[in-house]
Amino acid sequence: MHIVTAPLLTQLVGVKLPKTEQTEPAPDRHAAMLSVTVDGRALLDGYRVVLETELKALQEKDPEINLQLQADRTAVFDVVAKVMASAQRSGIGKLSFVTVQ
Repeated sequence: MHIVTAPLLTQLVGVKLPKTEQTEPAPDRHAAMLSVTVDGRALLDGYRVVLETELKALQEKDPEINLQLQADRTAVFDVVAKVMASAQRSGIGKLSFVTVQ
């Protein structure tokens, strides 16, 4: 086995982005919101649940489910990573991250 490494040069490019207005996303009937709070609680559509059990039931009910993950900016990354792993073990194949501006 060989490992090849190469230095990479990073160059800053100034780009002026166009102004946009915040819009509401189109309703998705195959979506559920999974939130991670600052104190590490996981909430599914606003309710505290037994995470992996509920995610598995959600995926079985709707195989096209898109799990939207929203984590508090001060949440511990370890907790967020565990929530993501629970979603994967539950068989959920679509996971998106929700951010706020």
